[in-house]
Amino acid sequence: GLHLAIGLRRKLVGLFGPTSAELIYLYGLGMKVTAPCDRSCMPCFQSRCDYSESCMDMITVDMVVDAVRELMPPQSRIQPPRIEAATPIGAALL
Repeated sequence: GLHLAIGLRRKLVGLFGPTSAELIYLYGLGMKVTAPCDRSCMPCFQSRCDYSESCMDMITVDMVVDAVRELMPPQSRIQPPRIEAATPIGAALL
């Protein structure tokens, strides 16, 4: 999908876990989100990981949302509503 988006000149957010973000040039079309990982095996270019938490698991939703917001024009950067923690079932009955 990343190369297709670049070919179609679409804005994109690239997620880089086990791959090297330095090897991919986005031609000014997007943002790179890299795993906050300091393991010696990085980048390993493997599709499977021996660790319980892989590099891709370390990329959070907030990291991706922040990158998407950076790509959006300022006038369209709407702040999403805050989602409150769900009340456990039965707590309302007390």
